[in-house]
Amino acid sequence: MQNSVLNKAVDFVISKDKDLMRFVALNEILMCPTIVVLIFSGKCGIFVPFIYYRFICMRYQSRRNPYNRNMFYEIRITIEYYANQPNCPQVIRNVSQKFIGLVSRMAPQTATA
Repeated sequence: MQNSVLNKAVDFVISKDKDLMRFVALNEILMCPTIVVLIFSGKCGIFVPFIYYRFICMRYQSRRNPYNRNMFYEIRITIEYYANQPNCPQVIRNVSQKFIGLVSRMAPQTATA
């Protein structure tokens, strides 16, 4: 009984592996704005964003785990899609383009060989 439940749980995790990894990558990316808010509210130290930035850079450059890189790409495409809609206000369009430019400049350069 217990062994079959364990096998079913393992099979479920294996079948949802990509979805779970994408979820984790999205949460790692969304931690960046959360850390900025925490700094302004006084809940975390000033060095936390620098350390987390290095962490995100290493996750982005990882060759074994492309999920962070793919999630950054998917988020950028989604923001560009909604910002380029005709009913999007110009202010939001400008802010989103500047934000994408900032994140693109901060992205680590990947070596192509």
